Amino acid sequence: MEREGFIQYYQAIPNLRLLGQSLAYLCNFQATNVTTKKRAIDSFCEADGIIDIADYLGESFGVTVSAASEEDAQQTMAKLAKQVGIPRFVFLPPRQFPSSLRSLGKLDWQLVKNLRGSAAEVHLA
Repeated sequence: MEREGFIQYYQAIPNLRLLGQSLAYLCNFQATNVTTKKRAIDSFCEADGIIDIADYLGESFGVTVSAASEEDAQQTMAKLAKQVGIPRFVFLPPRQFPSSLRSLGKLDWQLVKNLRGSAAEVHLA
C-alpha cells in the first residue's frame, strides 16, 4: 500500500499519560484566509502541549493538544486561538491514553527531550 501511494507516512504518538497528560483533544480551526492560517500554524508549532497539527486544504486546520483535563485543554486552546486571531474553533471529544504500569527511564526522557525540537533530527549522547 505504501508503494501505491495509499499510505504516505506514519506517526507515532507516545502514551502521554506517562508525562501526566491523560487526554488528547483535536480542535478544528477555520482561518479567514490562507495567510492567516499559515501564521496561526507557525505560532502553534512553538506552543507547549501541541502534539500534532494537520494542515488541510484551504483555510482550515486541526490542532491536537494534550491535557490532564478537558478544562485545561479548552483554556490552552482558547488562549492560543486568541493569540493568533482565530477565536472560534470546534473542540472534538478526547482520545484517552491508557494507564501504564511502567514509568519513563533515563533513555526515555532523553528521547522525549530530543524529540521536542524535531523528530527528524534526534541525536542521543
